Amino acid sequence: MAEPESVDAVAEPLGPAARVQGSLRGRILIAADADETDEELAELMESGPVFPDEQGSR
Repeated sequence: MAEPESVDAVAEPLGPAARVQGSLRGRILIAADADETDEELAELMESGPVFPDEQGSR
């Protein structure tokens, strides 16, 4: 009887690779006014129309 061929088993990772801290440094820019409130947008969200056909509910 012939011996089975040896097979090198390679374990594959069980999920995405771990992120390296600081690998995106210098690639992501945040605007200087990113934390300022846009008053026009806030007004539209608070008192704007619920449905597009409702006009004048501002």
